Amino acid sequence: VPRSYLAAPLCIGESVIGFLHLDSFTPHFFTALHAERLSAFVDQAAIALDNARLHQKAQELAAMEERQRIARDLHDSVTQTL
Repeated sequence: VPRSYLAAPLCIGESVIGFLHLDSFTPHFFTALHAERLSAFVDQAAIALDNARLHQKAQELAAMEERQRIARDLHDSVTQTL
């Protein structure tokens, strides 16, 4: 059973998307410096996760736009054939 615990929320804007926690079997192991470093780390991790989410969304939108372009091209070619 851990005897020391340190946790910080992963936030994007006002939304909490997760938590990062650290455990130690040593009583009173974590210091204010550990808390500051964990806070800085989770801030950077949340930014990285949000960037990955935005990148994935941009890729999905690009794929959808490409499908729509192909559909328009097919429609136009059928119309020209008629």
